Amino acid sequence: MNTVLAIYEDEDQNIWLGLDNEISEIIFLLDNEVNGSVSNMASLSCNKDFSLIMNIAMEGSYGGAIDRAFTQSSMEVDYIRVYQ
Repeated sequence: MNTVLAIYEDEDQNIWLGLDNEISEIIFLLDNEVNGSVSNMASLSCNKDFSLIMNIAMEGSYGGAIDRAFTQSSMEVDYIRVYQ
């Protein structure tokens, strides 16, 4: 099993994101609960060498409205742990 875990932290809460790459399926976790899965096949790009890209999404209703005066921000990452 290969497990990737990321923790998103804002002022009010921590959000745990996980991905378990099992032999037969890939399981997506949100706050340590299964959020979805797909069948794992050798042809999937995640079964080849890859880079982890971290992105801050800036739309939708989850985080609230975006201030029109917003121009930039930063994302601080303490660590990323990949288990193999």
